[in-house]
Order: sequence, then structure tokens, then C-alpha cells
Amino acid sequence: MWTCPRCARRFRQTNQRHACGTGDREALLKNKAPELIRLYGRLEATAKRWDGVEVVTRDRYVLFRTTRIFADMTFMRGALRLVV
Repeated sequence: MWTCPRCARRFRQTNQRHACGTGDREALLKNKAPELIRLYGRLEATAKRWDGVEVVTRDRYVLFRTTRIFADMTFMRGALRLVV
């Protein structure tokens, strides 16, 4: 395991390319439909119950990872697209 000296995130590969930090949840949810925010909240809460899961947000994308990404989610106009 390698820990980034700047953001303290852990990765399997030494010097893993990444954007430091885990993003801004509030920015992710801004201007999204309330029903999608509720659905995402339930998904996020479920994933965070599992030991070691990190949630990384970027723009309209969310990555769920431990030492590897195991799922990604995209906010669509009227839906959430989840890929496991």
C-alpha cells in the first residue's frame, strides 16, 4: 500500500496518479433533483457502512472504492447510473 504524502489517501500502486482529496459532496448535489439526491443519499449511506469504503466525488461522478474502485455512479438528468 502507498499513501499519498499530500492527501493521505491510500492506493495499491506506488505513486498512483490521482487528484488529491475526495471532492465536494455539496457541489455534487447542487441543482440536482430532490428525488435523485434522496436516492444517492441512501446509496452513499449504505456504502459507508462497509468497512474501509471511500467516496470520491468529481463533477457529476462518484467513485466508491476501498483500495480499488468497485463502483461508479453518474448523475444523469432524470436517473442515477450505477456501474458495479
